[in-house]
Amino acid sequence: SIIRDNYGQVYSLFIERLIGLSETRRGQLREQFEQRRRCYEEEAKGILGRQASVFAAAETAGRLIEEILELRDLNPDGVVNRIFARVCDEAESDGPRNALVEILGWADANDDYFSHRLLDGSLAPARPGEKLGHKDPNSVAIYPAKLKEMLRRFGYDIKTTLTAWRDRNWIKLTENDKFTYVVRAPNGRTRMIKIVNLDPMNDGTLKDEELW
Repeated sequence: SIIRDNYGQVYSLFIERLIGLSETRRGQLREQFEQRRRCYEEEAKGILGRQASVFAAAETAGRLIEEILELRDLNPDGVVNRIFARVCDEAESDGPRNALVEILGWADANDDYFSHRLLDGSLAPARPGEKLGHKDPNSVAIYPAKLKEMLRRFGYDIKTTLTAWRDRNWIKLTENDKFTYVVRAPNGRTRMIKIVNLDPMNDGTLKDEELW
């Protein structure tokens, strides 16, 4: 509440001090950030890996604000840790969301085996070998058999997961199709499961929180 009530004064002072930090202090902050990022990433066990840096940055910034304002009762570590624990609990209980995170991570790791539609509209083929699907800037489309194989391998129920994705509008459907969409890829038009939610963990969790 102190920061909120004095936002204008706090922000200008924070930026002024931030710009004036010595290289030594900047290095210390980078080291603190990396240490906390690794901790959050490890504690999340991969579920929130993509947001580990967000929590680490919030904690590091909170410590710096506490230092600049010479306040000792903000407790940024405790506040951010509390929010992190709640988000982890919610994530662990949401199987379809976890499944999407794992599938997108797998798709990223195997990016070369997807064809791509580039920003200029041209198509880039996948590398020789198994073809997994097609990507464009706003979606990842995967051949149904391959996606089902990976869901099974990751330990998720296929029907439950795909139904949840459909109900949450995380996949795009062709009319009258249950789970698939007709995608235009380099080898022609074919049915795939087209994922349109590419950031399942970024649901505004931190937006409405009053951190300090």
